[in-house]
Amino acid sequence: LAQETLVNDAGIPKFMAFLLSNVLPWILVALTYNAAFFESFVNWSGLLILGYANFSLPLLLDMRLKVVREFRELSQKKSHGGGSFIADDKTTKFTSVIFSILTASISAVIAMSISGNLVLSGIFFALMFTVTQVWPSASLM
Repeated sequence: LAQETLVNDAGIPKFMAFLLSNVLPWILVALTYNAAFFESFVNWSGLLILGYANFSLPLLLDMRLKVVREFRELSQKKSHGGGSFIADDKTTKFTSVIFSILTASISAVIAMSISGNLVLSGIFFALMFTVTQVWPSASLM
């Protein structure tokens, strides 16, 4: 049934549909049958995806929203003669620094998990902090 759905509805070739519907599930079961591998998979996926999504992404969205609000207020001020919102430069800079620290910290934890070397992790932290401060879309300055 899954193979027919992939072929008829998704337009996938028969051989690829066979692999996706019959072979891939068995490969996934074989890989996750080992509890150590499954635990490692859950830990890494949480670290890579949720670390950035829960801590860095909200700050990045906040900084972008401030720029959008400022642009809208300035355009309304020009057209209607009013408007009072201008993003606080001090707050934006503080948010940018916190974003850089959080992103660099998550990256350093990943580097520490991979290498087990604290010095390398510190170097990676410094590198990521510098990159996120210089990166134009991160700092938005």
